[in-house]
Amino acid sequence: MPELPEVETARRQLHEELVGQRVVKSDALDLKMLVGGNANEFSSRLEGRRIVGTDRHGKHLFLLLDHGALRIHLGMSGSLHLFRCGGKTSHQRMVLDLDHGRVIFDDPRRFGRFQVVKNVMTFVSEKGLGPDALSIGEEEFYRRICRRRKAIKAVLLDQKVVAGIGNLYADEVLLQERLAPTAVASQIPHDRLIGTWSRMRTVLDTAIKAGTDFDRFPADYLLRQRDGGEPCPRCGRELRSAKVGGRTTIYCTFCLLK
Repeated sequence: MPELPEVETARRQLHEELVGQRVVKSDALDLKMLVGGNANEFSSRLEGRRIVGTDRHGKHLFLLLDHGALRIHLGMSGSLHLFRCGGKTSHQRMVLDLDHGRVIFDDPRRFGRFQVVKNVMTFVSEKGLGPDALSIGEEEFYRRICRRRKAIKAVLLDQKVVAGIGNLYADEVLLQERLAPTAVASQIPHDRLIGTWSRMRTVLDTAIKAGTDFDRFPADYLLRQRDGGEPCPRCGRELRSAKVGGRTTIYCTFCLLK
């Protein structure tokens, strides 16, 4: 599932190519994925608009228009494809024809969503999203987590607490911090939560710099080979698998700090 690093990588690539271009034609091809389900209204709010910038909050990507913004959430299997001239993909759900090229939102599993919104701040406020994981400061991170009586893994996944962390990167952050995914957030000392904040930023920055290519991640990163029963990249002992907050969690019992 695309998480913050994948969305940020896509945003940077689109920014280079799309800013300054005008939307000539737009097609919402999947009304299940179009929030509101009105294809005519979607097109009328997009066509003729100029893309003036890009933005991201958590896992949500925004194409900023001269009036409004196109919000895209990639869901479980979504991806964005840029073509210089024409182009088609196997599971295209939305197509934007621009002055010079075409953007296609492809999503085989159809869990993604797209819509035109007023602006980024209004969308974030209406959805009750927490601060972006790359923007939140250490003390705000601590305040938003320190009283929560849930497993730290579940708290990190809560987009209303901090936006952008998903299942894969939550496991990576906790392995690098050597913190048990089942540890109750309210019982974790201040210095360990601040350490988790620091690890979170490092892991996300590392993923973005590597272009989210797991093979380019550091040798001690779980995401290079994330599977229960495989050797831990830190100590070489067997990784464990369990359900935490309803999500498959990979961790190493030997690397946990006592």
